[in-house]
Order: sequence, then C-alpha cells, then structure tokens
Amino acid sequence: MILSPNLDFDGSYSLHLGAIDLHQEPGTPVYSVRRGIPSLPKGRKGDSELGGWTTTVQVLSDDGILTYFMHLDPDSISLSLREHIERKEPIEAGTKLGVLYKHQTLDSHVHFGAADCQRHLRLNPQSFLDYKDTERPRILSILLSEGGDNQLVDLPGTVSGEVELTLLAFDTVDGMKKKYPVNRVDLEIFSWEREVYSATVFDATAMPANEPLDNRCEFLTDYDGYSPALGDTLYRHPRERLPAFPIALTAKKESVPDHLKTWFNPFPGPWKTYLYPNGFYTVIATVFDAKGNSTSFLRVLKIQN
Repeated sequence: MILSPNLDFDGSYSLHLGAIDLHQEPGTPVYSVRRGIPSLPKGRKGDSELGGWTTTVQVLSDDGILTYFMHLDPDSISLSLREHIERKEPIEAGTKLGVLYKHQTLDSHVHFGAADCQRHLRLNPQSFLDYKDTERPRILSILLSEGGDNQLVDLPGTVSGEVELTLLAFDTVDGMKKKYPVNRVDLEIFSWEREVYSATVFDATAMPANEPLDNRCEFLTDYDGYSPALGDTLYRHPRERLPAFPIALTAKKESVPDHLKTWFNPFPGPWKTYLYPNGFYTVIATVFDAKGNSTSFLRVLKIQN
C-alpha cells in the first residue's frame, strides 16, 4: 500500500475528505474491505457505463456504511461480481472487485472512500485499512502574519492590528518518506487571565455530508476536498511552496458550505488584536493522525496596540 500525499495537487494544497488515494501498479487487484451489497453508481462522470475510462464499485453494508473504490479497469469487473450487482446479493470482505486501470497520464491508484449513510457522515476510510503508524505528526511552526499577507511572512513575537495564524504541519507514516495531511487539529488560545478560544478546527474522522439524492446512499458527489469552497479556506495558498501543509487557524467561514459550517471551527479571522487587552498570549495547536498519534506546539505572542 502506498498512500498518496495529496500535497501540492495541481499547484495547491488539497485534502481528500472522506477519501484517500492508494497508489499501486496497474493491474493490482482491489478487494472489498467489508461485507455488503455491491453496485455500480450511475450518473458520475468517468464511470465506464457512461463512456468514461474507469469504473467505480461501491459496497453498502448492513450497518449503513458505504465504501467505494474508483479508477478500476472496466474490463476487470468479473461476471460473478456483475451477477451479485444485478441480483443485489451481498459479497464477503476480501472479494475481488477488479484491478487498477492503466492510464496514459494519471498515476495508477484506487480512490477509496467511505460514508455513514444512517448518520449522513463522510468517514476517513483509513480506519478500514490495516497499516502500521506509530510515528507522531509533525508541527514545524505556528506562523504569525499580517492580515491579507499571502506571503505568510512570519512576524516577530510582538503584534498589533489584524493578525492571521497559520499552522505548518504534516503527518508521517512508518516506513514512508512522504508528507500526509493531518486528521484533526485542536486550537487553544490563552491570556494570562483567561481562555480566549478553544475548539477543534477540523476533524476528518467524520464530517457532515450533503443529503443523498435518493435512497441508494451515494455520497460520491460530496466533498473530497479539492473544491475551492472549502480547500481555499482550510488551507492558505502562498505563492511560495512551504515545507508542510499551511493550515488556517484563523479564517472567515463565509465561503464554507452551510452543512460544514459547524464542522470547521477556526478562530474568526483575521484576529483583531486591538479588541483584546495588551499583554502576552499563548497559542497551542495539537494535531492528530488517523491512528490517534498526536503532537502539540506552543507559541507565545505579545499584543501591543
């Protein structure tokens, strides 16, 4: 299994939400991870039944958990699997769904996603994968920059006016050198006298999904994180490439879709420091990966207006 880092995707920092890319050689078999009823979703651009170049197979389990597997070779879907699909008969975990497609420009991979149909949640599908990860995520810094500064020039410890907070962090996985998105970010801000802010900025373990269009529980048109409406808010987009994911700890939520507004909780930004008493403040960010490993980072700043 080779996890895709999703870093600098098409020139921007992106995050699969409710899905992950698993890279292997073309022809690599792909198997169901759970027992359930398989189907070929209709109405998606790229499905072989619609004249596209890959096939998506999804499996709906009795507990309402949907898993789906994109970019399979359409010619590799067996007659036996198609019969189960036609008869709406369940397949067992470990059933071969097909093999990875060889494309001229796209690296061969399966786009693997999951959703909880009963609770209308997108799920981080890494919980369904068996891989070793004992390494903690890494935090390089909490940047302080002037409001509106797309270069993210780090300010000294004394600030005034409007300030943005940006977390530079990434996840690591045992035996792999690439950098991966973190699964969850918690933020705490304290003055010497009181707690200023405390919230989970985001948690990709589960996130609200749009209502399905019908009772087939097809969440495939929901967020994978590449849409600018969320990706441009969750991440900063500086001109210069940074050594880690630039996660927005302060941000406006106007562009975030309504069903995600309660899920994404940065400090309302930019931070209008002139509304707060002068003095020292402590900013603490804690990040988690999908296996529960965590690390924290602390930065002290002084407001002087």
